[in-house]
Amino acid sequence: MGNCPKLDERPAVKEKDNHIFWILNYSLVFLYLLHLVPFALHNARLWGLNHLVFLPPGFTIVYSILGILTLGLIFIPAVREKGNAIFNFTASLLFESRHKYLARVLVIVIAGVTFSIFPMPTHFLGDGYQYLENIGSSSGTFVKWSEMGVALIVLGLQSLIGPKSPENALLAFRIVAVLSGIITIWFYFLIAEIMSGDRTYRLIVFIISLLSGSLLLFFGYVEFYPLLWPAVTGFIYYGLKYIKKGAGLPGCLTFLLGGLVIHLIMAVFIPSFAYLAIFTGKGAIIYRRLRKLVWVVILTAVAVCLAAVIYKFKTDLGFENIFLPLFQGKSINPSYALISLPHLIDIVNLLLLLSPLLPVMILVLIFYRERNLSRSEFIYLGWAAAGTILFLFVIDPSLTMPRDWDLFSLSAFPITLLILLAIKPVGRTLISGLSSTILVALIAFTMPFIVTNLRTDSSIAYVSSFVNEDRAKSMGTVFNLKVYYDRIGDTARADSINHELNLHYRDLVLINQALKAVYDNDMKTANNLIPLITPNEFSKDYHLLLGMYYLNIRKTDFALIEIRKAIQLQPYYYKSYLDLAIAYMAQRNRAKSIESLKEALKLKNNDSEVLFVLASAYLGEGQADSCEFYSRNLLRVDSNYFPVYYLLARAAIIKGSKSDAERWSEIFIEKGTGSPGYDMQKNELLKMLGDSIKVK
Repeated sequence: MGNCPKLDERPAVKEKDNHIFWILNYSLVFLYLLHLVPFALHNARLWGLNHLVFLPPGFTIVYSILGILTLGLIFIPAVREKGNAIFNFTASLLFESRHKYLARVLVIVIAGVTFSIFPMPTHFLGDGYQYLENIGSSSGTFVKWSEMGVALIVLGLQSLIGPKSPENALLAFRIVAVLSGIITIWFYFLIAEIMSGDRTYRLIVFIISLLSGSLLLFFGYVEFYPLLWPAVTGFIYYGLKYIKKGAGLPGCLTFLLGGLVIHLIMAVFIPSFAYLAIFTGKGAIIYRRLRKLVWVVILTAVAVCLAAVIYKFKTDLGFENIFLPLFQGKSINPSYALISLPHLIDIVNLLLLLSPLLPVMILVLIFYRERNLSRSEFIYLGWAAAGTILFLFVIDPSLTMPRDWDLFSLSAFPITLLILLAIKPVGRTLISGLSSTILVALIAFTMPFIVTNLRTDSSIAYVSSFVNEDRAKSMGTVFNLKVYYDRIGDTARADSINHELNLHYRDLVLINQALKAVYDNDMKTANNLIPLITPNEFSKDYHLLLGMYYLNIRKTDFALIEIRKAIQLQPYYYKSYLDLAIAYMAQRNRAKSIESLKEALKLKNNDSEVLFVLASAYLGEGQADSCEFYSRNLLRVDSNYFPVYYLLARAAIIKGSKSDAERWSEIFIEKGTGSPGYDMQKNELLKMLGDSIKVK
């Protein structure tokens, strides 16, 4: 078999450690075989490993060839030495040669071109299609407070490309993803360089960072998370630079603040920066002088933040919905909780997807851990790892973990770097002896996931598999598939999925039926249907149904409570604000009704019903100009919306414009015959204007 290689200028590897070298090799072989298990266990929860199943047989052949090459690198010393020699030459070129920066630029250019010419053809992962629709919508775009920075960047870039449209939004997202990848890879080089003085180990750190499932984010990925990676990698690099060289704290702070503006997920790194600023460098001098005061400030800040989180959790249903319950899952999926087998299996899948060699690195750490882990760089990365892992455990993957993987894509990076940093020199020598083997293994483990999502049929098959694993939480996924097939004209598959929606999501069907009954004032049917629906405290649709039900039976206070809950759960759904406005109108609170309608209008400025109710509210307030303004806007949206002519006639009467009042009244009386309350409104206009109206 051959012994563990001894590399020059590195700590000698003792002969007794040779068996550990082979344990690591066999661990790599085990991981290879693990990626083939899904072929035998089709229904197993192995979404982080099962990507070969969704690819044509040729890709499995390529994977097998890489496996054979790995076996050759492991068991044939001559092959291993040749592979390691090539790896060492590349490491020298990228980290020690005079032209290292030119070589890095070449790598980045190749990566950028690859990202650009192979964009993802579908956008089922994350909220891709929802973001395209929102950012590209000409009728109103909402921006979540938690991701305001990146949303404004994408919107700004889209405006430079052209008018708002899904096509221009897609191009803007792709540009952001590619640029994010280019910047991130540059920081991968810098992080690898500062983490070790050994060229081979530097390249190992680089390829382990690069060849990960997170690489998919840069292939034109439609979501806001790609832009977080430059912020995180920049933050980590400048933090390590500050610890090791005494310079970089302003850069670290800049990337932290920039990341927070981009997305509030970056808040998980605040404790890491606090440690850096207070307990290292010049901050440590101040800390030693004012130790008690510093701890009072820290504990006070922690207590205030904790109290704010608890208060928000208790008072905001939407905030509560972000987190997983501890033991018993939510009503939509009671078996999925923080401490539950499905969740823990999902976490293992995700970590293997994001850091394919994590089990091997943990083994090395067990055998070769640095004794002094109290050094600043370990604590700094430890806090970063703790924040991301805590986020991974407590946040609810509402779209299912495999589809929400991008939300948690940062989870494995800090802990991977921490492990690589905490391995002592002898262990690093062992890993360096596996350098070419590690490279081939990383390519084999990562590429199936990337390629699966770069092929249309494979990506559809992959995302469809999520439905079988978590049907209860996959209604959005099924709906996205239906919309996709509708868009490409595949009516057979769209109808099949529509049947699946009706078959498997009974509560959704019942909610829609009950809501229709409420709108039709068929309260007997509504009373029969509502008890059949599973109560779901975290369902927007369920609360909107209850809100309209209570409104119909004149319990407006209860209606307002339910509609506000719906808004807490989904603050960016225009219909909720319309329902809220109608509830306020029932209480004769036109001021709040108008306020709610304007919120609805921000989210969808071309909705006829919103414009009509808003114009009606202004008419009720006697504000004829505003009534006329929104009525005319409505006619621009839908010139056949004849009830609005009644509002225009009434507004003209208030303004004293008799000719306009007569003109609008005549149109309404002639064409608005099917309008609700037509006879009463017609008689009202006739009474006000008398014989001057020409009735045909």
